[in-house]
Amino acid sequence: MEGLANLAITRNHLTGTIPPEVFYMPRLRELRLYANRMRGSIPTDVAMATKLETLRLETNFFEGPLVTEIGLVSTLTDLNLGFNNFKLKIPTEIGNLKKLKEFRINSNSFSGRIPTEIGRMDALERVGMTENLLYGSIPTSIGLLWNIKDFRIAGSGIGGTLPTELALLSNLVRLELGYNNFQGTLMTEIGQLSNLCKFRFWIFRSLE
Repeated sequence: MEGLANLAITRNHLTGTIPPEVFYMPRLRELRLYANRMRGSIPTDVAMATKLETLRLETNFFEGPLVTEIGLVSTLTDLNLGFNNFKLKIPTEIGNLKKLKEFRINSNSFSGRIPTEIGRMDALERVGMTENLLYGSIPTSIGLLWNIKDFRIAGSGIGGTLPTELALLSNLVRLELGYNNFQGTLMTEIGQLSNLCKFRFWIFRSLE
C-alpha cells in the first residue's frame, strides 16, 4: 500500500485503534476515519506522515492527550478531532502547523489555556473549540490570524476580557463566544469587523 494517498473509512462501525503503520505510508495525504466507534489515542508515529494534509477523526471515542508530535506534521491543512474524548492541554507545538487552515476540536474535554502559539498559524481560516473545559482568556496573539473567517469558542470555558486584537481580524465572518465566563464591557472595536455576518454571544455570565 505504499502508493496509497487517500484512506477514507467513514460512517461505519469501525472499532479498535489507529494502527501506527498507517503513518508510515510514504504518499499518505488524507486520512479520514470520522463517524466510527474507534478508541485510543493518536499514535506518536503520526510524526512520520510527512505528506499528510488532512486528518479527520471526528465523531469517535478517541481519548487521551493530543500528542505533541502532531506539531511535526507541518504539511497539515485540515485537522478535525471534534466530538471525541480528548483531554488535557492543547500542546504548544500546534503553533508549528503554519499551513493549517481548519482546526476543529469541538466537544472534547481539552483543558488549560488556548496556547499563545496559535498566533503563528496565520493560514488558519476556521477554528472550532466549542464545548471544552478550557480556562483563561483569548490570547492577544489571536490578532495575527489575518486569514481567519470563522472563530467559534462557545461553551469552551474561556473568560476574562475580550481582547481588542479581535478587531484586527478583518476577514472574520462568523464569531461565536457565548456560554463562557467573559467579563467587562463589549469592546467598541467590534464595529471595525466589516465582514462580520454572525456574532453570537448569548449568555455572557458577567458582561456589563
